[in-house]
Amino acid sequence: MRYGQAKYGSFKYGITDNPNVGWRFLVKWDDQFWTPEANRVLDLVITRGRDNMMSGDKLLEPMKPGEAVFMLDNHDGRYDPFNTSSPLYNLIGPNKRLQISVKNGDTGGDWIIFTGTISEITPFGRWDKTQIRAIDDLNVLASKIVNYELVEGCRVDEAIRNVLLTAGFADTNLILDKSSDFIHYWWAAKQSAKDTIDELAQAHMDEWAVLANGKIKYKAHNRTDALKTTFTSDELLKDISFLMPWDVQRNLVEYTIYPIETDSVIQLIWENKSAIFIQAGETIELDADFSVEGQDCLAKPYWIVGFTLVATTGVDGTGANVALNISWQFYGSYAHVVITNVDSVDGYIQPRNENVSGYAIGTAYLIYNKSAVRKTKNWSPEKDRKLLIDSKYMQDRNLASGLAEYFVNWLYNTKHYPTIILEGRNDLQFSLDLLDKVRLKLDVLGLDAEFRIGKIETSWLNNNGSASRTVLKLEPIKTFGDYWELDVDYLGVGSILGV
Repeated sequence: MRYGQAKYGSFKYGITDNPNVGWRFLVKWDDQFWTPEANRVLDLVITRGRDNMMSGDKLLEPMKPGEAVFMLDNHDGRYDPFNTSSPLYNLIGPNKRLQISVKNGDTGGDWIIFTGTISEITPFGRWDKTQIRAIDDLNVLASKIVNYELVEGCRVDEAIRNVLLTAGFADTNLILDKSSDFIHYWWAAKQSAKDTIDELAQAHMDEWAVLANGKIKYKAHNRTDALKTTFTSDELLKDISFLMPWDVQRNLVEYTIYPIETDSVIQLIWENKSAIFIQAGETIELDADFSVEGQDCLAKPYWIVGFTLVATTGVDGTGANVALNISWQFYGSYAHVVITNVDSVDGYIQPRNENVSGYAIGTAYLIYNKSAVRKTKNWSPEKDRKLLIDSKYMQDRNLASGLAEYFVNWLYNTKHYPTIILEGRNDLQFSLDLLDKVRLKLDVLGLDAEFRIGKIETSWLNNNGSASRTVLKLEPIKTFGDYWELDVDYLGVGSILGV
């Protein structure tokens, strides 16, 4: 036995029909077809999720990019990019799509446990071993800057879908709950897709994650999921750990809110401050950040005839006019301006002055009275444990007050945050994913509660993967009362609602 003299008893995991597993490592070396590499793999560690729901810096901790690291046998130089006799010559390299899955025995089903892109290939002793590191698509979202035009009246899930589609993800790869929370004014500007979705989800007590199969799941706080499985002491190693209450309890929750009010006056929101030289045929791209009287604002395009950017051959606005082709894209807090000199002569794009009256204008939606909503439980400056949520998408004081009230009541009470370990239970180790709801029933500890999976770590215990370990970090589930919801699409002229 691996643990010696029956440290955990004669059989410590309950019953499993077939402990053997078959591993599949597929790589699209040619960017088209999957190539199997499983017979070369010597070890494996996959980590997905987050370490803790609560961060030490008074914030909610977002999900981190998932990572798979594994070593391969490279005795014949298969993974050496300089080896011209390798079948992967001119194909080996990063940015190749990877998927890892497990087959339960000879006839069982397949479980995908990681989908991502190779980020590093590191040889050890030129023709000996090679380590491959892959990152899931949360890393893609972290590096993808998104911009989206101002939308008035948008559900949280609609905003998240807009971000993901703009970032290049197909709608078929999205699993999004319908949220009951609306954002009065939503936009995306100069921020990564991951940070934007984190800000949307955290402000509304929601969750999201990239699943093992590469799909993206958004879990609205007011939606319930079916229970995936129940863990008992028969399935688990006895090395169960718990976070201490003081690590996760909070007695003060503070929301920063950003109420937005429409300013109906058409006014200057951006102008060119100095002359810009532009050669004949040259294209210049500018970002025009909007502000009114030094205050940041949102804006929608509104044009007045005769007001535009102009160029002249003289730096001071004198001389002949130079023909420009100008296009604008509005992204709420700024406009992206593309200016092309379509003339045969060089010129200067002019600021507004006594010779030139051209500038950009629009209708401004001002951000005003930025403030905070605080809810406390037995709070004192000496013993405070804070949770701070700062999101420009929280624009409703009543909603912020309700969420803060729920959060402080929920986080103040003592809760279990267990970490459990599985070995030799393929049906449990590989069939679960992030955000899945599970039940943990440990009679010896008097614990019987539902949790959500916040982190999954899988590692091989030998060099062929026939034995593996899965560590699950569990987080408590936010529970809400039942309610009725009837979408307005279902309401007709003859609809009658009553009790």
